[in-house]
Amino acid sequence: MMAQTQPTKLQPYDSDFPTIWLAQVRMACAAEKLTTEADKFRRAFLALDTKTAELVASIDPTSDNPFTQLCNTLLTAHAPNDGSQLEALLATTSLDDTTPSEYARKIQRSLPEDTPDCIIRQLFLRALPKDIRLIIAALQHTNVTQLATIADQLIKLKEPIYSAAVSSPTSPNELNSEHIMSTGKPNTQPNVQPFNSRRRPPFRRQQQRSRRLCIYHYRWGNQARQCRQPCSWKQPTHVEQRRNTTIQGNDNAQLTGW
Repeated sequence: MMAQTQPTKLQPYDSDFPTIWLAQVRMACAAEKLTTEADKFRRAFLALDTKTAELVASIDPTSDNPFTQLCNTLLTAHAPNDGSQLEALLATTSLDDTTPSEYARKIQRSLPEDTPDCIIRQLFLRALPKDIRLIIAALQHTNVTQLATIADQLIKLKEPIYSAAVSSPTSPNELNSEHIMSTGKPNTQPNVQPFNSRRRPPFRRQQQRSRRLCIYHYRWGNQARQCRQPCSWKQPTHVEQRRNTTIQGNDNAQLTGW
């Protein structure tokens, strides 16, 4: 006894792409060895949702070519031939939730096979983000499928660069990557390291200075009557002596509350 062929699982009918769905039905019928028009019709009809099946319910399965009638009815109802798909593509200016490769395939499915490559290319470029578009537009003599693959990779590289810029300082490599993303050219300018503003606060320098003087010279300066070693006090000149006396007098006034 010959083993029965397992039925192929068909995807739900998509009214946006009836041609693709019908192609899947034909491949399933070939795999299941369904050769007659009646068998193909039954296979396709049972895979349709109720609303779509209503469109072809009037077709007689015992007629000469029921499956062909089913295909023509679905294509007439859901495959626009009045240029509406081109109009929809012209109105699209972003990828939405699709990848560049998915959008490129959508364009190729929606337009006639004899559509010039320059039109497909322009429709594809319109939907890309601006920074990605600048790079892809510079790639000449490359078909849309290859451009879409490159755009996929650029978008994957774009996300970690932008997220890292928020959480960490920008490195020279990241700056160069962002420059290429925005201009399509490598950055030939020398990298300038970010200025490090970590400076010791004044009170720390003052504290270190005080550690080199004994407590008497630190507090009373030139008027100190005692000295305790180690002490780096040096006798100031006449000008410095007058300045230190003034500063020391202000400090004493603050210490005594006057």
